[in-house]
Amino acid sequence: MKKLLTPFKVGLVVIASVVAFIFMYGVVDTSLDEDQGTYRVYAVFSDATGLAARGQVQMAGIKIGEIEQIELLETEAKARVTVRLENRIKLRKGYPPTEEITHWRDGATIAKKQASPVVGTSFLELTPGVAGDLMQDGDQIVNVDSGGGFDALFQKLEKITTDISKVTDSLAKTFGSEEGQRSLQQILARLEEIATTISAFINENEDELGRIVSNADSITSDVKVLTSDARQDFRKILADAQAITREVRYIIGQSGADVQEGLGSLKGTLQRLSTTLDSLNYTLQNVSEITDKVNEGEGSLGKLINDPTLAEETEKMVSDVGDFVERIVELKTILELRSEYYLRQNALKNYIALRLQPKDDKYYLIELVDDPRGRTTPQQITTYTTDPSRPDVVREESLTTTDSFKFSLQIAKRWGFFTGRFGLIESSGGVGANLNFFNDNLEIRTDVFDFGEAANPRLRVGASYSPFQYFFLVGGLDDVLNDETFDFFLGLMVRFNDEDLITILASSPSPSFQ
Repeated sequence: MKKLLTPFKVGLVVIASVVAFIFMYGVVDTSLDEDQGTYRVYAVFSDATGLAARGQVQMAGIKIGEIEQIELLETEAKARVTVRLENRIKLRKGYPPTEEITHWRDGATIAKKQASPVVGTSFLELTPGVAGDLMQDGDQIVNVDSGGGFDALFQKLEKITTDISKVTDSLAKTFGSEEGQRSLQQILARLEEIATTISAFINENEDELGRIVSNADSITSDVKVLTSDARQDFRKILADAQAITREVRYIIGQSGADVQEGLGSLKGTLQRLSTTLDSLNYTLQNVSEITDKVNEGEGSLGKLINDPTLAEETEKMVSDVGDFVERIVELKTILELRSEYYLRQNALKNYIALRLQPKDDKYYLIELVDDPRGRTTPQQITTYTTDPSRPDVVREESLTTTDSFKFSLQIAKRWGFFTGRFGLIESSGGVGANLNFFNDNLEIRTDVFDFGEAANPRLRVGASYSPFQYFFLVGGLDDVLNDETFDFFLGLMVRFNDEDLITILASSPSPSFQ
């Protein structure tokens, strides 16, 4: 009874939907009445595809008229479309062409618009214009937009697909050959050598680098103190010079009797100036000794500045670190959410997958799987007994099934439209392969795993198709080689590149094990 109730409910919903559609169509599809007061204008289109008699004419999304007649102008190979509008709609002719401007401007316009990307019907969109005389019955709308339609869009998409195919073919020829593989292996070997060299250099010179940084900090502190002292000495010199000029002026302005006293004061000032100059000379001498030692390569700072080998190694290390950071930034983190309904089990199987893709032809796949079949673990119990009525050794085997998650960890390599995978598949060793077509919108996937749990390994064959971006329709067969657990599945998958996830992974702290 329960099995018959569900189809009965679905039938009621379908019938109700059809009745509602017929009712709404009768309410919405209304034509203009001659008694309402109408007038006619026409326009010439180079392409009238999708237009039909009694089709809608809209302004700002509101119906204001309808298409009355479509006829062919054989001499011009164009279509003349006559529309009937309500009298309340006022259209302007605009300004006629001139010597400077060869087209009508500021007048009414008419354009063909796509009503539905699925059905393919079209309607006409009117704008009233802002200048010129009012249009009368039988006038022509000159400014016409026939629209590109889906043919032009498909042509552009076909061209884009062709260009992408050429790029993929070029990449396949470059990296798919043996020479390309050798080049990639040489690059990887070189990168590994560089990383080893950097690690060894840092480990061997960790103490020396620490001392260099410490000495550099100490030297900068000393230089700061010296320049601070010199700044104070310069201030003293300027103050003394100002005092000298004041006293000289005083001497000149006073009488001869005060000259002797003025000269005595000047002598004291000169003595203080001499002392200040001696102090400044001592300071400058110390600074000169420090710079001479640095130029001669003495001390940690001198070696850091004058040793070209150390500078080259440092520059090389910075460059390699920059390359490493760039590779991390270019890493793609593709998140995948998939749910499949198994028909025979009447249950859902859910996946959460993360694809770490450093290159277009290589990625690492991590999956967490909620399988309705559960996780089966074999267990063997061996019993030893001295009972003469029983065997000495009794071995019992059992299978324990738990409702725990399964996980997959695979590495994948792609050659053109073929991708090979191997690793852990749903907590069991296995291999797999993908075939990609139509710019990866169609993917055929095969997995073989669970060797030993049943009489035959678990073979799963499925396909996914993307009708639009990010969303995939999934279907296939599971456990094909075992009749008892063979099943069909249908599902939906969402796959997208989460650019924020790589930032989270890069900024998260590394785990520590104690």
